[in-house]
Order: sequence, then C-alpha cells, then structure tokens
Amino acid sequence: MRMINKILLSLIAVLCLDATVTAQNKQVSGTVTDPAGAPVVGATVLVEGTTIGSTTDASGHFSLNAPEDAKLNISFIGYESQQVDVAGRTHIPVSLKEDSHTIDDVVVTAMGITRSEKTLGYSVSTVKSDELTKARDGNILNALSGKVAGVNISSSSGTAGGSSRIIIRGQSSLGSSGQPLFVIDGMPVSNQSYDPGNAGSALSGAAVDPGNRMGDIASDDIESINVLKGAAATALYGARAKDGAVIITTKKGSKNQQTSVSINSTMRFESVLRLPDFQNSYAQGVPTTGAYSYGYQNGWGPKIEGQTVKNFLGQDVQLRAYKNNVKDFYQTGHTYINSVAVSGGDDKNDFRLGLTAHNQTGVIPNNEYDKYNVSFNGGRKFNDKLEARISFSYAHTTSQGRPARAQRRQLSPPPSQPMQRRSWTSAIRWPSRRIRRTWPILWSRRIPTFPWRRYAM
Repeated sequence: MRMINKILLSLIAVLCLDATVTAQNKQVSGTVTDPAGAPVVGATVLVEGTTIGSTTDASGHFSLNAPEDAKLNISFIGYESQQVDVAGRTHIPVSLKEDSHTIDDVVVTAMGITRSEKTLGYSVSTVKSDELTKARDGNILNALSGKVAGVNISSSSGTAGGSSRIIIRGQSSLGSSGQPLFVIDGMPVSNQSYDPGNAGSALSGAAVDPGNRMGDIASDDIESINVLKGAAATALYGARAKDGAVIITTKKGSKNQQTSVSINSTMRFESVLRLPDFQNSYAQGVPTTGAYSYGYQNGWGPKIEGQTVKNFLGQDVQLRAYKNNVKDFYQTGHTYINSVAVSGGDDKNDFRLGLTAHNQTGVIPNNEYDKYNVSFNGGRKFNDKLEARISFSYAHTTSQGRPARAQRRQLSPPPSQPMQRRSWTSAIRWPSRRIRRTWPILWSRRIPTFPWRRYAM
C-alpha cells in the first residue's frame, strides 16, 4: 500500500511540474522591418540557447512559443543581427539595421574612381588576383585569356618572352593597331614593344619579337584588372581609349595589419602538344621539272630512293627522309616563378615591397627569358582631408633566341647575344593632384647570328 502511495505522489509531482513549465511559455509574435519600414521576408528568429525558432512570412510576421524571460535573436543577410528581450511581452516589433560591413562588388573605373558594379551603365569585367595566380604566366595578358567576355588574346610567337596582343570587341578601325589603353595605378602606359636595335617587334610588323611592355609586370604584384568596354566606359580617357581600356591596380599593404611575409613559388613544364603530319616519300625540288633542289621546301622533287644528291654545303649525300627531325628539334621547356612580398601597416600608414624572379627556357633551343621585378607601394593618411601614396616598379629582363620571321626564303635570325631591357615606372599620387614620371632605359647588343639553316628540312 505504501508503495502505491509513493507512485501516485510521484506522478502528481511530475504533472504539476509540467503544468508549471507549460504555464511559463507564452506565444510571442512580432514583425520584422528594415530601416525604411518595409517588411523583411525570410528573417530568422531564434530563442537563445534553444532550437526553438521561426521565420518571417511575406508580411514580416513571426510567431513562436518562448519563456517570459527568453531572448530572441533576429538575423538576416545584409542586416546586423539583433537581440531582443521578451520580458513578458506577447508582441515584439523589430527594426533591423543595414550591415555597413557588407560591401557590394566594386570596380575601378576611369581615373581611379571606385564605384559599385550595380550602378554602372556600361560593361566592365573584373579579374581578381587569385585568378591571375592560379596558373602564373610570364605575360599577364595571357592570364586574361578565356576570363573576360569579348576579349581576344593572341600570342605573336608562343616562345619565352614573346609578345601578346589584346583586342576588345574586335578591330574597331583599319588605321590603328586596335590595342586598348593600359592604365596602371592611374598612370597610362603603352603596351607597344620597343627595340632600339631596329629589329622591330611582332606588334609593329617587323622581324624580331622583343616582347611587349605588359610582359614586364609581375602577376604577383597585381590586385585586380578591370577591362572597360565601349565609348561610355572610356570617355574620360578620350581618343586614346577608343579601343577600350585595361585598368590595372597593384597590391598595397593593409592598415592595422602586422608585418607579414608572403612567399609563392611556381614550377611549370611545357612541350609541343601536336605536330603537323609530314609526307616522307618525295623530296623537295623544282615544281616544273621535278628535279631535286635543296632551295625549295616542298614535296615536288623526286621520290626518295637513296640516290646521291648535293646538299646546301655542296657535299654528296644520300637522299633520305628524316622522319623525326621536327620532333627532335623541340625540347621540354620549363618555367620557374618565385616571389617574396613583405607588407604591413598601422592606423595611418601601409606599405608593400615585392620581389619576383621569372626564369624560363622555351621549347625551342637557345630560347631563354629571365625577368626580375622590384615593386613598392606605400601610403600615409595625414588627416581626413590629406592622404599621400607613392609607388614604383622596376623590371629588368634578359632574353636570347628571340623568334624571327622569314623574309621570302631567307630567314632573319634572332640575336644570339642576350637582349636586355630595363624599365622604371613610378607614380606619386595626392588626392587632388598626380605627378607621374616614366624613365625607360632600353638597349640591345648583337654578335654574329645563329645558323638557323642548319635545321632546314
């Protein structure tokens, strides 16, 4: 009997406790709005410390059961999270504030002006630094290939240190090269090649390709590249940007950041993917008579059957086909890109110093390219109305075995002595005034040329 009484008393105590807990929970409702008073749809309302929650409907209304002393956490994307005490209330209005830390995607437009991408009335494409450094290339124009709509990137030679050509939305006129205007940290820079030895460049249509100016920039020093398309986007640059503009922003230090060191290293190997299929049954010769002649590079000569002929040295040799002579000519190219950057800053100052070494050997024998970059970007904020920034970039390039274009049947050989080029670019920027200076120092040296005819087929 005593056991039964204990069981009954226990059941009564549990029922009373449950009734007490149920009586403490109340149905709480409310409305969530934005600063303009419009309802916020889909906001999350959670009871702190529990899994009890709800979401707002199309009118911003929510309803849930919560204890009288509970706290509600209300959150939504783009707004600051807010905590509200229930304090025995049954209806709680909540007004969320916009999150000032949520920044829309911004782009750098003409004259270094930063604007939200949503407010632009013209086409602008942006390529960030991580896209450029995923597969580092010696020429930053090649890194833009396939990443920007309406932009065509073509390499003039495909060799180490070769120039690249960029066309935005097709060739706009017959009397110009179609090259866009390049602007680095607010300073217009030409992309044309320069060769003081009168060898010319692939861009200008002459024989030897000494590379283009954008190839002097290290991809590790670039923060973003904005491609401006159309007349509306480039109106502030005038006629110089009639073919478009490429706005390049370099990296700089961050304020209130401890001094840090960043090290990047890239190693790449390359080889010829596919070669043409050559016929190996007939030798070169005169098309009208079919007689053998080493001066012709065609297949209109006699059938190769081991007969004796004169080569270009005047020697008697046995006529035969070298089936792998083109394949054996090429080699495996390799590229090594190493960079070190030191950056930091406090509440008023910031700086970044970068060093980059680019060493490349091409797939063609004796084709080598070495580039060394030093860049610095520093700024100081004196007060709310005065801020100064200085930046400079120094590039030293050395190359040999530059590709050459044939003149009729005679080849114009590239220089066998290394061609050197140095460029120095600096910019001092103030909020209301900009002072720019550019001092290019370029030279080349040449000695007797490489005997390319040794490899003639």
